[in-house]
Amino acid sequence: MAERLLDQPELPSRNVWIDLISPSADEIAQVQKFLSIEIPTRAEMQEIEASSRLYQENGAYFMTATVVANPYIDSMEASAITFILSRSFLVTVRYLNPKPFETFAARIQKAGSACLNSTDLMIGLLETIIDRMADILELHSARWSAYPKPSSGQRP
Repeated sequence: MAERLLDQPELPSRNVWIDLISPSADEIAQVQKFLSIEIPTRAEMQEIEASSRLYQENGAYFMTATVVANPYIDSMEASAITFILSRSFLVTVRYLNPKPFETFAARIQKAGSACLNSTDLMIGLLETIIDRMADILELHSARWSAYPKPSSGQRP
């Protein structure tokens, strides 16, 4: 969506999800200007301490989480993703393309989507991410359960 925003004089006034995927400096600057927020840089997203992963600034809530994009052990990828929630907008900043984002984007395009505001968008996206993480844990649990367990009294 960010590429289309650059061609518009202003952001839409309705509730909207702005999904910045590997954003350029111009895209970040435009969104920061229209929403009057500071978007963390990629380096800031990666270095953020656990105690700073959730905070409020200028009426918006910021959350940075590490999300798995590729769950397979031989090529596992994870990256920090920042979620910025305001009354009218949900902004996501990411540098990978985890499956839940595609799944959720397709879901909200369908008629009857229950996402009526930015909070609904955030909750729906987080539910989709959590569902995917549960699937990944189940996949790896099944693989690990196939290995023999140490007998009682032995250390793993």
